[in-house]
Amino acid sequence: MARAAILPMRGMNVEIDIYSNKSSLILFWLLANRDQIQKNGFSINELARLTGTSIGLVHKVIKQLEYIGIITSKGLRTNKKFYLKSPDQLLVSWVKEYNLIKKTKTKGFVSFDTKNSKLSLIPALHTASAEYFKLKTTNLRLQEFYLLNWDKLPKLIDQLKLQELDRGYEVLLIKPYYSTLIERLSDNAQRETWMKPYALLTVLDLLYFPVRGIEQAETLFRKTDYIKSICSWNDIESAIR
Repeated sequence: MARAAILPMRGMNVEIDIYSNKSSLILFWLLANRDQIQKNGFSINELARLTGTSIGLVHKVIKQLEYIGIITSKGLRTNKKFYLKSPDQLLVSWVKEYNLIKKTKTKGFVSFDTKNSKLSLIPALHTASAEYFKLKTTNLRLQEFYLLNWDKLPKLIDQLKLQELDRGYEVLLIKPYYSTLIERLSDNAQRETWMKPYALLTVLDLLYFPVRGIEQAETLFRKTDYIKSICSWNDIESAIR
């Protein structure tokens, strides 16, 4: 009998941060496609191809998720398939781990022409809810955007004569923590594929956002079928307390 069959599986030798920028792309894909995964499963090579991430990274993330019971597997070697067993556990643990305010940098400005500016801006927070997900549930006239290339901000402030505010904002620019997902979203050829995951990121962002964030997060959560099917809103509220 093979050694692996009679000895218990050893714990993970080295844990990785599955909620980090690059690893999160795998988590976003798993949750956005959970119905298909739970029915048909997936292989390491397939997931690497679909997410555009390395086989090595996918293997590390999946093995860690398997170790903590979120992923299960069937088969051996090249025939091995993985299944998302506990999407609710994954999402709730992610809510506890990620906080937009703690993970990112932001700068507030007096309103300027965001559509015609030279900034590469991706709608975020309430602006994403309205423009991408067609929710207009607040009367806020504030705008929020991800700025993918944050290093260019000082030069652009000077070029566009942007007026920065010490407190508050009319336009808020955010340095993305999950820049890998934002890069996918900024590519027109990939935008449709990654829009479902971006709805989830928008919910995660809004949960801890101080300006009517939890209210908008709940509305987007309840309006997005695949997200609300993962767990209940009560589970989310309990995780952020």
